[in-house]
Amino acid sequence: MSQQSNPKSIERASSDANIANLSPLSLRLTASILRAWTLLPAKLNLKIQPSIIDYPKAASEEQTATGLFNIAISCILLIQNIISKSATAKLEAAIKDQITLAVFGSNFVEQVGLPRNETIQLYQLVFSNNVSFDISTPSEYHARLENILQNTDELLRDTELRDRREVINHAGAFIYMADRVVNHSESFSEKLIRDTHKILVWGIDAIHHNAPATPYKQYGGFYRSVHVAAGNCNFINPKFVGVAMKRFVEDLKNKLAAAENAGALDPFFFAADACGEFVNIHPFLDGNGRTCRLILNTILLKYAGIVAPIGEQGEERKNYLEIAKRRGEDECGNGELALYTLGESHQMLKSVKDKVH
Repeated sequence: MSQQSNPKSIERASSDANIANLSPLSLRLTASILRAWTLLPAKLNLKIQPSIIDYPKAASEEQTATGLFNIAISCILLIQNIISKSATAKLEAAIKDQITLAVFGSNFVEQVGLPRNETIQLYQLVFSNNVSFDISTPSEYHARLENILQNTDELLRDTELRDRREVINHAGAFIYMADRVVNHSESFSEKLIRDTHKILVWGIDAIHHNAPATPYKQYGGFYRSVHVAAGNCNFINPKFVGVAMKRFVEDLKNKLAAAENAGALDPFFFAADACGEFVNIHPFLDGNGRTCRLILNTILLKYAGIVAPIGEQGEERKNYLEIAKRRGEDECGNGELALYTLGESHQMLKSVKDKVH
């Protein structure tokens, strides 16, 4: 991506936004969104690299991937140009809408959480509630999210408390991970992923078909000690999970650093690749799918400025699950998931472009 806009002009434009009434959670998210778009122009060129990247090799699919990639990058450049000249309130609103849909979709994939309309209502509360205390550690996020939860009885009295937790916690988990990686330039680490998982499942016991539920304090942020499987896919033996996760974060850090040093990075592939590698480890007792999509969207936010709602429609959910199944059973690599992520990101970038005009 060429340097066609001035990061300082974006920062000046962001001061026009009215942030006086934003909640601490919303302020964290706003900071991450603005920092991502501020740094994008100066960071590196976004470049598809078919010789390195495992996109499907069929000629028609390669052509599709290249075409979608070029359109996506054109949208990013156009959005940068627009927000360098005007206030960024529309950009913030558009990305927050995407995050709402991304959380709904991620929960919908797992058949947890709330329906779309109730999720949107709840997120309006998350982004507007103005209880004023700082949030920077997982325990402060727990307190913050619990405070919001206690104010939802009147708004969503007909919904289950567990379902509301699954939506609110998902919001807090994404904001926490994005804040650390995007706003504070932290590398992905085991601690960051474990802390994020702890926020995601706080107050939500893991339910098992043929055994008592596991209390959330016994598995949130802890690597599993039992064997787990999905369909015909048996995941890594629990005694090797710690080693696999250490290798995962080191590989991810090294890949991103090498791409940045080379000055060329494909955010859609790197996001999908990290998602696929993480879920194939399945380090936690529960919440692995949602955590892998949090990692995917944090990478997308940092390097492409957007998030990609995955699985928010019935057909999209079906397609995503089929891709995940093939990835797990056939060891076909993450190219198919990368193409899917590119397609979803392409649509989101077009949507943001239209909204910021």
